[in-house]
Amino acid sequence: MIASMKKAIAKLSFNTKRVPYQKLRAQLNTGDLVLFSGTTFSSRIVQLFTLSRWSHIGVIVRLPEHGNKPLLWELTRASKLHDIHCGASLGDGLQLVSLDDKLSSYIGDVAIRRLRGGCDEDNRLLLLRQLLSHWQAKPYRNIVHKNISAWWHGEEAATISKQGGFCSEFVAELYQDCRKTSPLQGEDVRQ
Repeated sequence: MIASMKKAIAKLSFNTKRVPYQKLRAQLNTGDLVLFSGTTFSSRIVQLFTLSRWSHIGVIVRLPEHGNKPLLWELTRASKLHDIHCGASLGDGLQLVSLDDKLSSYIGDVAIRRLRGGCDEDNRLLLLRQLLSHWQAKPYRNIVHKNISAWWHGEEAATISKQGGFCSEFVAELYQDCRKTSPLQGEDVRQ
């Protein structure tokens, strides 16, 4: 079964330019997307059911109070990385972690999709700061749990801000809230 999953996922691959992360690091901006193609069984299941090469997604945030280093805002399960706000691993949920640490510990392919257009970096950061404080440490909820909750309580009750969620839902809601529907361009990253 795993061999057939790998073949199906391999067909989803596309040719893009591979660039070392250290070469791209300085060019990354708040709002850029980071896509992950994992190698674990759960990553493969996500890829198979979504018919996507990617199994996880997060958003880059640069904060002056953290040296403008690229950080990754992600909604994830079982993270061992330290959230920059609380200084410890939150395990499951919405967290802001060092992108350098995430990439150095990640096994799999990574790609960056650069945000083009929309508001400038300062306005983007202002919008994200509001959401960072409002959404901090929201829990991870899998798609089955989220859909049952939305059916039972209504769509509005099942938003990230009210209940948490999963990674792609987080990014979609973030972009909707920030009105960031600009086209993305991208490059794959090689560590």
